[in-house]
Amino acid sequence: GDWSSDVCSSDLLRDTLIQSLVLSTEATPLALALPGSMLSLDFSGPCAAIRVTAVDAACTPVMSVQGAGALPPAVEGLEGLRSLIAHGVRDADLSRLTPYTSLERLTIHGALGSLRNLGALASLRSLRTIELNDFYSMRAEDFPGRDALPSLARASTYEIDALHSNIGFKVRHLMVSWVHGKFEKASGT
Repeated sequence: GDWSSDVCSSDLLRDTLIQSLVLSTEATPLALALPGSMLSLDFSGPCAAIRVTAVDAACTPVMSVQGAGALPPAVEGLEGLRSLIAHGVRDADLSRLTPYTSLERLTIHGALGSLRNLGALASLRSLRTIELNDFYSMRAEDFPGRDALPSLARASTYEIDALHSNIGFKVRHLMVSWVHGKFEKASGT
């Protein structure tokens, strides 16, 4: 982006003990200097106009993005991000995540959107948890194998605890109301 005098720069944060920052990113481009105490960054809107500078080495925030429409490109300066949560994503191009080489946890809630470049997950060698919700066009054969994601390969298989689990569903009826249901018995791994 163009980081001219229109950029909203915030060196004021660097020496604070702020732990959480919530920003609407639809206005002026942002250049942020984050303190080591930062635990979470919440962005509402597109993130293409954000640059993080002078990140304290102790700063490993969780980044949450709401309503961006498309999965945002990597935020410059947050390449060491360990956890990313995105909501309302209609177009998830996973190749945009490749700069986050330290990413351990990825959660994307689609808005009945499409998922592209699933193979790009192979570049995220530290990834231990993946949660992808409400996407179509996702095929098992496109998902990287165990060798490509060594941290996931160590994952165990768990059995569902039928006494403490329930499986439910919600279906839209005639585009007017929702019908809720549940299964009485649950089993599986």
